[in-house]
Amino acid sequence: MKQFRMITGVVLTAFAVCAFTGCGEDESSGISSVVNSSVTEESSNVSSTGEVSFTYTAGGTAIAISAESDPIIVALGEPVSTFEAPSCAFEGTSYTYTYNGFIIETYPDNGVNRVYAVTLVDNTVQTAEGIKVGDSLEAVHTVCGAPDNSSHFFDMYTTEGAAVQFFCQNGDGIVTSIVYTYH
Repeated sequence: MKQFRMITGVVLTAFAVCAFTGCGEDESSGISSVVNSSVTEESSNVSSTGEVSFTYTAGGTAIAISAESDPIIVALGEPVSTFEAPSCAFEGTSYTYTYNGFIIETYPDNGVNRVYAVTLVDNTVQTAEGIKVGDSLEAVHTVCGAPDNSSHFFDMYTTEGAAVQFFCQNGDGIVTSIVYTYH
């Protein structure tokens, strides 16, 4: 079951990446134009008023979307697995680092690898708000407030340059993965 959830998380992450990027997209348009506007520390603070953190923290290491990924990977230690492939949307190589409970995807940006997405794939890890895989969307709404975008299969909270998506694979209101991604 744990392996099924891991595979589901990877598939959902791939879907999210494809939804926000496009093969052959001109690097000077769309996603590339916002790459340099990293999420600020202010937007990653959580309050009791329903604000959402757009930075995932693992073992004391903050993982912000668009942050330089190499120091983050070093701080986190050896991943369970690493995958690399030519980037579809950027010039260079994209990397996927799998850790226990979460996956980090990167993209190349003028010789620097940056964080593109962080996917929480099981209930061994949680958001800064305490939400984890297996929780209900109702619990997400109670803690985070109303989403900026919603469908039968996910709720999305956004800020400039980043988003947090709570996916429900079966449309049953139970979170199956949580994706911090570029927006």
